[in-house]
Order: sequence, then structure tokens, then C-alpha cells
Amino acid sequence: MPNAYQKMTDAQLDAAIAELEHQAADLRALNLKLDMARGKPSPEQTALSKPMLDLLSADSDLSDQGVDADNYGAPDGMPSARARGRAPRRGRGQRLRHGVLEPEHHV
Repeated sequence: MPNAYQKMTDAQLDAAIAELEHQAADLRALNLKLDMARGKPSPEQTALSKPMLDLLSADSDLSDQGVDADNYGAPDGMPSARARGRAPRRGRGQRLRHGVLEPEHHV
């Protein structure tokens, strides 16, 4: 299915390009300083994790039950993570709430 631009004549495409270039120039003239990064935490969010930086030093043991954790661990994952098991699977009529499966309630 052709898009709108594929349906245009050369003259219409030239006019559309000129209009878009005009719109882009108008936006550039506003001198906006936009940060379009997705998922960028706020200072309050990063402050929550700063105390964790005090827990490690160059001498910290970065192993998990003998598996070297400072180099991505082992192919089958970290033992402590595997011990937590798989997350429960949700079935029909159930919902997962706070890590616990419970029946769905319909209103």
C-alpha cells in the first residue's frame, strides 16, 4: 500500500519538502535545548542508589558461590539468581500482584 508521499507528483513532493524545511528552520530558530533521552532518571531517583556505591570498594568480593560476578557470571547465570526460581506463570482468571498469583475479580 503506497504512503502519502508515494502518491504525490514531483511538484507536490517539492512543495512538501519546501514546507518541511521551512518548519524545521522555524523550530531551529527557537533555540530549544531538548533532551530526548528515554528513561533518564531524575536526580531524586539517582540519589536513591548512591548509598550502594559505598558498599563496594576495589577489595570487594565480587563472587557468588564461587562464580566470578565481576565478569558477567556464568553461562547458566548466577547461582543466587537461579535459586530464586522462575516467576509464577499467570493462568486464565488469575493476575500477578506483588509477585503472588491471585484470582482476578471482575466488577
